[in-house]
Amino acid sequence: SGLILSASDRIYEGDFVEFSNGIKGTIVKLGWVETVLRGSNEIHISVPNTDLSSQRLSNLSRLRKCQVTQTLRFGYQQTIHKLPNLCDDIKEEIRQSCPNLIRDGTRPFRVVWTDYERSSIVVKVDCHFNIRPIGDDYWINRERVLQAIHRAIEKNDLALS
Repeated sequence: SGLILSASDRIYEGDFVEFSNGIKGTIVKLGWVETVLRGSNEIHISVPNTDLSSQRLSNLSRLRKCQVTQTLRFGYQQTIHKLPNLCDDIKEEIRQSCPNLIRDGTRPFRVVWTDYERSSIVVKVDCHFNIRPIGDDYWINRERVLQAIHRAIEKNDLALS
């Protein structure tokens, strides 16, 4: 089984992977019998290759693009008349703050009012970037998106519910 995993060219030591059974981490050792992964909590997990060979796999180390999504909820009383400007302002703040935002139409860039809930209105933010979905660059970019959203909410004198 280790030979099959190695020969498949799907994974290498050092790759960050996620298997369909929920196991994810960085491959520390790809052996003949078992694979050792290091989770984000630094705990090493040994998994028999027979278990892994039948799993679907996402190798996040090979991805070149990422997505950041947020679901925002606002109370009815403060929001309805401000939503169009808020959505426009969130998009503009993200455009200005995130140079790796994909703007050419090949990936969605949405800030839309999506639902009525019992006590709130829901706005979804969905943006894609030319950044890998792992590592410091991803987390720095994600923080920029959150800061951009915050600035737009403050500009429109709103608060999340």
